[in-house]
Amino acid sequence: MPQINFRCMDNSSEIETIRQFIEFYEVHCEEDIAALAQKYPDESRTLYVDYDDVYQFDCDLADDYLSRPNQIQKYAEEALRLYNSAGEVVIDNANVKLHNLPD
Repeated sequence: MPQINFRCMDNSSEIETIRQFIEFYEVHCEEDIAALAQKYPDESRTLYVDYDDVYQFDCDLADDYLSRPNQIQKYAEEALRLYNSAGEVVIDNANVKLHNLPD
């Protein structure tokens, strides 16, 4: 996991959610994030994540997304920024979109 400074965040649940997304990215999205970095920002600014992958990784995290999509999406985007902060291309303003959501 990349070295991350959480000092500016004072909410432990926020920090935990961001850490969960970083771990999820390491396990499930490394190639997708690398592809996004190659196209960022001119060709693409969005990381697409399958809801089922999140659910299989952590069903509580997936359920949180359904109950608080705007807030959890912000955490997912912050996690992406932090995850990629050591990359050659800094992805600092990308979107994370979950797709294949349940009805």
